[in-house]
Amino acid sequence: MSSSGRRAAAVALLVALAGAGCAARTPEPPVAEPRYLDLGGPLAGREAEISGLTWYEGDLFLLPQFPDRCGEEGLLTFFRLPNADLAAAVAGERAGPLLPEPLVCDAPWLVPIIRGYDGLESTCVVDDLCFMTVEAERDTAMAGFLVAARFTGEDDVVRMTME
Repeated sequence: MSSSGRRAAAVALLVALAGAGCAARTPEPPVAEPRYLDLGGPLAGREAEISGLTWYEGDLFLLPQFPDRCGEEGLLTFFRLPNADLAAAVAGERAGPLLPEPLVCDAPWLVPIIRGYDGLESTCVVDDLCFMTVEAERDTAMAGFLVAARFTGEDDVVRMTME
């Protein structure tokens, strides 16, 4: 065998060994069965239309598309699901539906600020800033807006200010 043939064979062998070594070290990804968790209370019905989820101070906040339809008349209502309740349900240590806690949202400016308001679509909280996407119907077209506000959750009231 010529020296170029030996080099080609050596390279092929190295590539094959490297590939075999990588394949042998790659573990199979874990497979998890999905666990479906029922919600109770005002979010149990289809009309709740949960649009967004975000974590804040360790709890899961749920954003209804129309927060003005999920609580007392005239008030915007978001919901909080304590992490402990969620973890217990995922671990199979809690039976029955999860009951997210209603939180009044003190943001009277939120709905009237956007002409053609047609609900909230998503949310994200970073430190004390809350970002939400808002859907609106403008004449014959749909429009989307990004709203940012300061966010505090005290006394089971979510306060949002446009400072």
